[in-house]
Amino acid sequence: MIISESTVLVTNLQILFDVKYFDPKLILSIMFSLVGFGAITMIIQRGHEYGVYETLFLNFPRWTISALIVLSCLLPKFFGRSAYYFLVANEDAIKETIKKTVRFDLSMTKV
Repeated sequence: MIISESTVLVTNLQILFDVKYFDPKLILSIMFSLVGFGAITMIIQRGHEYGVYETLFLNFPRWTISALIVLSCLLPKFFGRSAYYFLVANEDAIKETIKKTVRFDLSMTKV
């Protein structure tokens, strides 16, 4: 009995786009991480023209610097926690779905 690669691919795509396994926090955390990374990159690039320390400490108010530091510390943790939750919490359900699909495929193909 042979399990075709297309079945596994379809199963993986169904799991990826299935509403039961979709975690909106994961998408939001990716977006926020990219925005935070973009903001920090922009500040560093702008700081390259005038000097990083002058840009950070003279042109921006203190609350902006504090907010950037907090965001740069929190967003990767939030992203990591969401990814961990998505992968680990749904691991049993994903394995069960794959087993059901493989069993169905094996029962349909008889040599």
